[in-house]
Formats: sequence, structure tokens, C-alpha cells
Amino acid sequence: MTQLSHGNPAPYPDESGTIRHPSAASGKRPLIITIVVLVVILACTGVTLKLTGVFGSGKAAPKPSHVAVDWGGPGEARKLWAAPAIGTVNDPFHGWLVDEHTVAYATTSGLAGYDLDSGKQIWQLPESNICAMSPTIDGGIGAIGLASNPSDHANCDTAAAVDLTDGRLLWSVNQLTLLPEIGAPTSGALSVANGMVIVEDFRKNMLGYGARDGQRKWAVPVPTGDYCTQIYVLAEGGETVQVQDCQRDGITVSTYDTASGGMKGTVKMSSTDTFGDRLLPLSVHPLVVVNYHGIYYLRDPNTAPIPLQVPPETDLSRWVDGIQTSEAFDSTSMCAVAPDPDDDLTPSLTCYDLATGQARWSHEFEHLADVRAIGMSQGKLWIDYTGIEKEHHQLLSFSQADGAMTKETTFTVDNYALAYNLVGLTAQLAGNKIVEFGPPFAPVTVWDRG
Repeated sequence: MTQLSHGNPAPYPDESGTIRHPSAASGKRPLIITIVVLVVILACTGVTLKLTGVFGSGKAAPKPSHVAVDWGGPGEARKLWAAPAIGTVNDPFHGWLVDEHTVAYATTSGLAGYDLDSGKQIWQLPESNICAMSPTIDGGIGAIGLASNPSDHANCDTAAAVDLTDGRLLWSVNQLTLLPEIGAPTSGALSVANGMVIVEDFRKNMLGYGARDGQRKWAVPVPTGDYCTQIYVLAEGGETVQVQDCQRDGITVSTYDTASGGMKGTVKMSSTDTFGDRLLPLSVHPLVVVNYHGIYYLRDPNTAPIPLQVPPETDLSRWVDGIQTSEAFDSTSMCAVAPDPDDDLTPSLTCYDLATGQARWSHEFEHLADVRAIGMSQGKLWIDYTGIEKEHHQLLSFSQADGAMTKETTFTVDNYALAYNLVGLTAQLAGNKIVEFGPPFAPVTVWDRG
């Protein structure tokens, strides 16, 4: 179970409504571990895979070309509204784009919902003991973790579902003891998809609850006689994936039907592989995972993973004290922001063809710049770019095919939101609007791109 940390960016919904973008923390501030501790992998019974060593095979990734981004563009986005401060400066925070009319914002001090067009607060749930939340939502419902003792968020022992369209607490289940760990505000033990809330309890069992009625529909227990140190779950649509690190069987990954809990398949990772203590999913559709050795695309349950040709010096550990890492996906491509191999304070952006694992193109940016992948649509990759002067943001788009850059609108963040050494704000796109989820003193700001 992952405890809230400061400033995890919100996920991004693509055109199909699928939420993307597990995000990480900005590294020019104090080290903030920003792992979205959720796991996906291929469903293939009885197969053992050895990933170590395959990472460096094949054609090398192209050397990044330098991209200079001057401040400017076709115009500046018009600021529509900004929500008043919620909670205190150091409260962890997270936000969701609920639907075309509503955004929701959460801190350990409570949740609030806002009308996307007017900024009017339409509901507030004054829970002061929020200790975790699901990275994604489904049908307007999100899951949160609650601590029985509001002063002890480390004891995150209750799972609850919230209707984020009107702020109703739908149900809660306690005595789960969702064990926290240092990480992103989104949780590897809470996931919402396909009308279900998936929960990992303190015994490492995986439980499926109806998102609206809170009725337990199914349970997947820990293997009899085994001891598991870590289990992570991620549900997306009709598929739920689970990774287990157990004493007897080592690291295994299984896939289940989200609605019924029925197993679809399982794979045992080679005991000789070194995964550290993490095998992290970046996406379910497409199926992409990362470990300390590389990033892998899992095309289907019956084929070996395709290693994406990341330069071997690139830090893939997701514990980067330099450049914020972020990714965006569609069915054929993955684009990733990571530290440049030659300078961990210089961001690079690389787009990969998932079918071959080869990099299509790669760019590097200004030293100490913030470059954050927002999402993909209409053949474009969208980027929130910030130079040395952090109040100035530039929306950029890149052709997925050849990396050609287009400067879109600019937008300016109020100086007061930059007065503290916290994680930088992160933009999301909602139609023609830019939505910025930020720290409690600047929780939500919305601009119209015109």
C-alpha cells in the first residue's frame, strides 16, 4: 500500500476515456519517490522469463537531438478560474478529471469537487484522514484509503469508495490495514475499473468489491503456505493484474477478470533475475512494464517481452533525484521523459515503436527544464514544458511519427504557487482547457486555450 507523498501529478484521460500517465515527482526539489506501484504483465501459464541482459540487445537508441524552446507561441491561454487554498502547505495532494463537467481535488484534509467551466465548488467531503487514493477512477467513482486515527496516516486501515460527481461517501471497509510505503499518492493496493474496486489487504489477499454497493464479489488469497512480502494490483477495464513477490515462488504476475476474479493466466519470473524490489507497470493497454534493467512491451500473453531500446546509462529506477520521469501511450507508441544519459539534470524525450522496440526519435532539452508528458491524441504527443523561470509554461506538441515540434499556447502560473520548494504543478488537458492540479495553496487552476 502506498502512502501519500507530496505532489503526484494527476492521471490523463485519452480520447477513449482511458486514464494514462502514472507520474513521478520533480527532481530539482528534495528527493520524492514517485513510483506508481501498480503492476501489469503478460498472462501466460507456466512460462518463465529472463529479462536481464535482453535490455541492451538490438539497435541502439538514437542520440537525442537538442531542442531549443523559446517562450512564445500562437498566444497565451486565458485563465478561467483558480480554486481557493485547501489544507496546509505541506499536505499531499492529488486530482482527477472526473468527467467533462467536473474535477475533483484531494488532500489529507479532505476532498472537493469543482465545476470545470465556472470553478464553483459543488461539493466537499471533509474527511481529514485520507492516506491513499486510487490512481484512476471509473464511472465517476474513486477509491481512497482512510486512517482510523487521523493523526497517524501510516495506519491506513480502511478502503472507501467516493462518488466524485457529488461527493458522496458510498461505502467503506475497515480492518484491512492497507500497509503504506513511501511513494506516490496513488496506491498500489487500491484500483478502480469496470464497476469494481480492487483492494489488497494486510494479508496480501486481493479482494474485489462492487464500486457502488461495496459488496465483496470475489477474493484471491495468498498461495497456501507461502509468505509474500509485496503484492501490487492494477485494474483497467475488464482486466486486473497482480504481481506477487513471495518466498516460495519468487516474483509471479497473474491476470484476472475484473468482474469475476477468475484467473486468466500467470507467469513466473526467473529467480536469477534481479528486479530490486519493484516490477512496475507503466500501462495496461498497451502492456508496458519497467524494472531496473529496462522498459518492456508485452504484446500478448504468448510472446516474450519486447525491450525498448533505452540508452543503457539512462536511470530507469524511477528514483530519480534530478529529472521527473513521465510517459504517454497509445496502441502503437510509447513516449517517455527521462534523464539524458550524459547529464541526469537534462531531460530527454524519446518515442518508441512498440512493435519493434526501436526508438523513432529522441530530443534533449534545456538543462534543468521541466518536461512532462501529458498524453497522446490525433497523432500528437502533448508536453508541458517549463524552463528555468518556472512560472512560464509552454504547451508543446510533437509528431509521434517524426518528432516535429509545434509550439502551442502558453500559460502563466501565479508566483505565489512557486513560493515553496515543492513539486511543480502538472498540466492536464480536458478538451480545449488546461487543468493544473497543484499544492494545497493552489489546488486547481483552469485556462482556456482559445
